[in-house]
Amino acid sequence: MPSQINNPGNVHNVTANYLVTKPSTRFATRQLAFFLVHKTNVGVDAYDPASAYSSAVRAIQVNAEIYAVGAPTTDDFIVVVAQDTANDGDNTDDNLNPMAQTLAQAIGGGATVAAKHLSGAGFASGLVAYSDESVAAGFGGDIAV
Repeated sequence: MPSQINNPGNVHNVTANYLVTKPSTRFATRQLAFFLVHKTNVGVDAYDPASAYSSAVRAIQVNAEIYAVGAPTTDDFIVVVAQDTANDGDNTDDNLNPMAQTLAQAIGGGATVAAKHLSGAGFASGLVAYSDESVAAGFGGDIAV
């Protein structure tokens, strides 16, 4: 296909399409998902080998492919995983597995997990597909995590 860059006879703004910027989590990675993990006292002695934080992260690793883990506060931390590995039984590219446990079940101890997405200077609630990203089958804002 011929290049349309710097083609003076080209239709207005066609060549500018390569400059369009949209939000995305897919920069040389699979689509990423952000989750807020809430577990009482997860930040207490967080960096001890047997801490609730260490235990929660290891539980998530068994169930999803982790790309990043945030520093904990007293009761919360953010984890970033490959979206298609955060299996809750129904939400991974049509690979249904009703025996799969949710992230909250894997962590245990009354943990709750909420889907988040980047918005402005922070996070907003829900799991959304950014712009041209697709959301895996059934992987919407009200997923069981």
